[in-house]
Amino acid sequence: SLDSIWVNVSYPNSSAIRLGLTNGGFVNFTPPVAGVYNIVFFANDTSGNTANASSSFTAVAPLPVNLSVTGRNGASLASNITFYYAGTSTQAAFYSSSTGNYGVQNVPNTSHDISINAYDGRVNIRLLGVDTQSNTNRMIVMDNPNVSGFIAVYAVNSSYSMGSARMRISYSGINVSSEGTLKMQKCANWSFAASSCSGDWTDVTPATVDTDADYVQADVSSFSAYGLIQGGYCGDGVCGSGESPSSCASDCACNNGDTR
Repeated sequence: SLDSIWVNVSYPNSSAIRLGLTNGGFVNFTPPVAGVYNIVFFANDTSGNTANASSSFTAVAPLPVNLSVTGRNGASLASNITFYYAGTSTQAAFYSSSTGNYGVQNVPNTSHDISINAYDGRVNIRLLGVDTQSNTNRMIVMDNPNVSGFIAVYAVNSSYSMGSARMRISYSGINVSSEGTLKMQKCANWSFAASSCSGDWTDVTPATVDTDADYVQADVSSFSAYGLIQGGYCGDGVCGSGESPSSCASDCACNNGDTR
């Protein structure tokens, strides 16, 4: 039967501590310095058998950051923000706000991927590889305008310094004609003041359509307004590129020599 359990914790400065454990219990440990801690768990039984398992964790100092996510013209906007350690799915901090005014919050002083959900989760932006220490006082401004011809449009303006980001727009609960041909488009020049696009809309490629989770996602290098639009498909009444009388008789009429 089980006799004793303990853990050896090696500090970044090579000193160590032994902490006794109980089966099914836990012990609080506050790292005294920043750095990598190596830990080894031990257990032995009354017959003298011993087993162990190793792991490690990194302790970093907290960094106060001032956050806000607002709607157009400073309107309140319910949202949530998740800080992930950069390039991982490991959550470092999570905050939510009914107004988008987060005030000063503490996050680990390291690089992060920052995920922002707004409009009841219908839009998500993920800032990748953000140097948080250089971005301690930042604002995200968003808008959800109605734009003719689009299924949904979300405009984003960010004061974060970042190399790339990921834009995800949900179409869950929206009746679309053909999920597989949905496209994401970007406005070349979006005006928040006028809530309109003063440039062309162009396709964002590549874009991924997840027909199980009902969203379209693409990696982007800058923010503007992004929208979902229905791409051409057989049955939309237009003989589009790649369609012919033989492949899509409902859209394409026969010309001389054509067969269906």
